[in-house]
Amino acid sequence: MPGTVGICLISKGLREAMSFSINPYVGVNNVRFGASPSDVTAEWGSPVHVSTTWLGELEETRGGVSCRYNADGLVEVAFGRMASVAFDGVDLLHDPEALQVLLRKDPTPYELHGFLVFFELGIALTGVHDHDEDQLAAGAFIHGRWDPFRSKMRPWSPQSAANDD
Repeated sequence: MPGTVGICLISKGLREAMSFSINPYVGVNNVRFGASPSDVTAEWGSPVHVSTTWLGELEETRGGVSCRYNADGLVEVAFGRMASVAFDGVDLLHDPEALQVLLRKDPTPYELHGFLVFFELGIALTGVHDHDEDQLAAGAFIHGRWDPFRSKMRPWSPQSAANDD
């Protein structure tokens, strides 16, 4: 919208935690899957936006980081392109070797709507495999999070991507 200025507020706790590290199927930094919204607030500060997702889940946004909760607590943490989010010491959104690192750990990802889902790692990624920087995002999730969509996914490999071109 012309004349609109976007302002991104980042809470004090999140500003101190701008670098994130994914521990597959466990959590991100000191925040563990299953944590309550108040547990996450204690670690990363208050959210700047709270909403409900199309799945009926609570979603809190802190800067470029979204936390989603179901009745069991935290189920997913998603990161926008400005975040520094690492797995195995590699920045998933900014290191050109990130995709290769993930493929070495889980050589059989699946793709759905542009997301690569690494079921062995509990990590989803977009914008990296197709070099679309506007879509750069990564997420960490609990076991079973993407399972309902698996029948709609297709196996992905660099070779299959080359065949799509």
